[in-house]
Amino acid sequence: MFFILLLTLTSYSVVDISKAMAQSAGTGGWLTVLAASVLFGIAAAVVVSLNRQYGGRALPAYASDIAGRGLGTLVRIYYICYFLLIAVFLVLQMGTLLRMDFFPKTPVWAIMLASVPVFGYIAYKGVHTMARMFEFLGIIYLITAISVHVLMATQGKPERILPLFNAAETSRYLAAIWPAAFSFLGIEVLLIMPMAQKTQSKGARAAFWSVVAIGFFYVLIIESSIMKLGINDIVNYNDSLIVAIRDLSLPFLDFFERIDILFLTIGFLGFYLGISVVFTALTEFLCSMFPRAKRTVVVIALGAAVFALCLAAQAAQGFTEAVVSVGTYLGIAACLVLPLALKIAARAKNHGA
Repeated sequence: MFFILLLTLTSYSVVDISKAMAQSAGTGGWLTVLAASVLFGIAAAVVVSLNRQYGGRALPAYASDIAGRGLGTLVRIYYICYFLLIAVFLVLQMGTLLRMDFFPKTPVWAIMLASVPVFGYIAYKGVHTMARMFEFLGIIYLITAISVHVLMATQGKPERILPLFNAAETSRYLAAIWPAAFSFLGIEVLLIMPMAQKTQSKGARAAFWSVVAIGFFYVLIIESSIMKLGINDIVNYNDSLIVAIRDLSLPFLDFFERIDILFLTIGFLGFYLGISVVFTALTEFLCSMFPRAKRTVVVIALGAAVFALCLAAQAAQGFTEAVVSVGTYLGIAACLVLPLALKIAARAKNHGA
């Protein structure tokens, strides 16, 4: 559960969370992120507690049991549309970043065309195979990321993150929770994870503390990036993390001057896995909507639809800004409002029975 949440939440957010927090909360962004992690940790616990009531099943399978056939179908449609929007956004961002940082002569559409079949294959293999892969690769991702950011902090200037807290700006820190919320969206992927009923209290606690731990991971990213670039410069970059890492040098490794290549390779691996879990969620919901369709057909149709929508989104102006703005509302509904409403409805139904 921890690695699924880690790689899903941080797949894109690590790239620009430093800029977002520097703009909205200044040097007190660390406090804002930790406060947001607690709030979304509670949301994760709600999602897990809902799943544990239907042990061995996921939301696509039990939605109709709670809300009835009609409302259950509407719930599944909402999640399909939401995850489809996020998938298009992430695939397009991945293609753009890869072109800017690795393949400047390769068109974005070609990168997306080569990547979508990978996401589709992972989605085809199913939730359990994906979870095992996340466990193994998540360890590599986490160790590499922490090591690089600790090195960044040692080469940065600590005075750039001061003051850590200014009581006069408390209202600013609290207001910045909304911009920070986008970095915690992704908790809703737990809705496709079947959980055994015997994990009841453990699952909710694990989900809560996993999100809080990710909050501390974000703090490490933010503080090390600001120490490296400075708060006034970091707001000028959409990919502030990549810029900060490129400024990192390791004198004791003269033979390996491009440390950013190592991290960006592992970082983009995490990006790929984050998109893969969104594809898997889409596949699970679509298969529940069309139970007679073969999983292979669903995955191929999904890949074609995502690629076509990515091309349309690439041509549309302001798509990224619109998703960040509207997606926050949709994501909070997906990870908190709907799970909480379904949990209350399920409890009321069980109590009535």
